Amino acid sequence: MLIAPLFAFLIAFYFYPIASFLLRSASTSEVTGTIPDTTAALAGWDGEGLPGDEIYAGLVADLSASDQKAAILGRRLNALEPGMRTVVRKATLAARELEKSSPAEIRAGLIEADPKWGDMATWSLLRRETGIGTATFLLSAIDVQRAAGRLELKTGSEALFLPIFMRTLAISLAVTLICIVIGYPVAWVIAMAQPRTSAWLMLLVLVPFWLSILARTAAWIIVLQGSGPVNSVLMWAGLTDTPLQLVFNRFGVVLVMVHVMLPFLVLPLTNSIRAIPKSYFQAAANLGAPPLRAFVHVIFPLTLPGMWAGGFIVFILSVGYYITPALVGGPNDQMISSFIAFYTNQSINWSLASALSAWLLGGMLVLVMMSQRLVGPMIRRVT
Repeated sequence: MLIAPLFAFLIAFYFYPIASFLLRSASTSEVTGTIPDTTAALAGWDGEGLPGDEIYAGLVADLSASDQKAAILGRRLNALEPGMRTVVRKATLAARELEKSSPAEIRAGLIEADPKWGDMATWSLLRRETGIGTATFLLSAIDVQRAAGRLELKTGSEALFLPIFMRTLAISLAVTLICIVIGYPVAWVIAMAQPRTSAWLMLLVLVPFWLSILARTAAWIIVLQGSGPVNSVLMWAGLTDTPLQLVFNRFGVVLVMVHVMLPFLVLPLTNSIRAIPKSYFQAAANLGAPPLRAFVHVIFPLTLPGMWAGGFIVFILSVGYYITPALVGGPNDQMISSFIAFYTNQSINWSLASALSAWLLGGMLVLVMMSQRLVGPMIRRVT
């Protein structure tokens, strides 16, 4: 009973919004709610040959009921097959004149307005998108398309999202490895320093948490730009004759993300190093182990849990990172989060944004489970 209010709050304001958004990737409510009469008629169509006149009449009744709903239908179908927005708009204009016509006249009028209404592919698309659920957007999010009744993987220039997922993983992995290389010595110095010095060093690590990520990213743009301090120093020292391109590219994205993510590695790693009893150092020395050998065989394995925890946090946060790649990266450096934001806020294609989010979340859950099953026991054996 004590945790019931918190549990209810999490369900209402965390799990439910996320689940409702992810379910949009397979939902057909945007279509079925727009053309209810057509949906009911298509439920009895066997998909063989063109549909009957009553289905054409139901479509005209739906399109003439509301121009706004017709626009929603056109936008949704256009996301699945380019050009369908125009097809729906022509049908909407024709529906106003055909509303009181006979079913046979309605059928002929729609096909005359646009020949695609006499094409089986158009009606197969409508039938597929008015079912209980659809996998169209989930397939599109991993560059899979339907062709000749079977699924095909897009290749070459047609592939869009799989290269972006691979780019996201590559950038996140690079940021994680660099954070480990830089953060391990920092965490070691903080953990081994005297309490007063350690407190001041930890304060310096925590300072970035008190500053806005947007402000820090903007500051890095100023520092790395062509006329910024870094390029000015390089040119003054004679290391380069012209300003280097340090921002709006992959280098800038990785550099700024390392700066943002580094504290997430240093904090758990510092606690892991501090938890090692000082007697272990003395025992290794008494047994004749040189400092380097003692570190490699005794101390370093004991810090692996903290390093793995910090590295995993950095990797997970980097995969879903948005602000830094959007501001500091170029067109070829955008990560999957930027495309989710684009389809949510600009393209207004929430179904595709939901599908991309579902694959991203599913991939991260698989990585978490694999780490628990494979990496966790391995680390425990080493320590």
